[in-house]
Amino acid sequence: MSARLVMPAKLVRLSPHFTLLELCHTNHRFIDNTPSPEQVERLRALAVQLLEPLRQRFGPLYASSGFRARKLNTAIGGAKRSAHLDGHAGDMIPLRAGVTIAEMIRWLRDESGLVWDQAIDECNAKHESWLHIALPPVWLRGPARQQCKVWRPETGYTNFPPLRGAA
Repeated sequence: MSARLVMPAKLVRLSPHFTLLELCHTNHRFIDNTPSPEQVERLRALAVQLLEPLRQRFGPLYASSGFRARKLNTAIGGAKRSAHLDGHAGDMIPLRAGVTIAEMIRWLRDESGLVWDQAIDECNAKHESWLHIALPPVWLRGPARQQCKVWRPETGYTNFPPLRGAA
């Protein structure tokens, strides 16, 4: 069996500024990362409900990760219950100069009024950072958790700083 690139064949538009292709792309070219129809609909909800409002507020965003098939998630060391597996999460990098991940999380938490499950300021060993943003996963019972976290290679997960003056 020869290796082949497997990606969504059509440039399916999920929202005005996000396509299925950009929320499914991977550098692991020989792993099938094709979402199911249900996962595509979850990606569409992610794009419409979270990514478009973020883009409207902070400008263009680059999707460094979106949907991940289980084999891809395992290959990159993703969490076993990652929201990426179901199409609920995206890792977004702001392209407008001066926009910070912390600023995006503060807006989500304090001003946006959006319903989301996780907003995590993540960074790799090279100190390249991105916003992990997720809708509530299908397995979650109850309301969205609206978790604000920071993840760094040196410290792991910590809580995102609270509002100034909050107890």
